[in-house]
Amino acid sequence: MFATEAQARRRARQWPALGAYIARVEIPLDESVQVERSLRNSPGHHTVWGDAAALLAWVTQLVPV
Repeated sequence: MFATEAQARRRARQWPALGAYIARVEIPLDESVQVERSLRNSPGHHTVWGDAAALLAWVTQLVPV
């Protein structure tokens, strides 16, 4: 995941195979999800560990790349 839509959009344009949409995911603060900064050469990139169904349920928006 990326911290901002602009960062996700840049990556998606560099790698079209990632897909044609960006999903906004809003993780509630009280949930047990682990988030860590990753890929130092990729600004804003984070790795997220959590329940897949919960992460899917927290998608609030899909926007085309």
